[in-house]
Amino acid sequence: MKKKILIVAGGTRGHINPALNIAYILKNKGWEVRWLGTDSRMEAQIIPKKNIHIYLIKFYRFKNKNIFFQSFLLLLN
Repeated sequence: MKKKILIVAGGTRGHINPALNIAYILKNKGWEVRWLGTDSRMEAQIIPKKNIHIYLIKFYRFKNKNIFFQSFLLLLN
């Protein structure tokens, strides 16, 4: 059975490149590599070009510090 890994990294090259290096190492060792990222950040363009399957999700940023209230509002949407 093939080993599998889901890599979660994105936003900037400073986060993507180190994770991408790990992905290449694992792929060369026979692992099945998948990526989780956001549809509006840099990883959405970079990762598919590297022949790695990516799952894209929407990401919401909270504009104020009241995370409980913002989380509740997010559930209502």
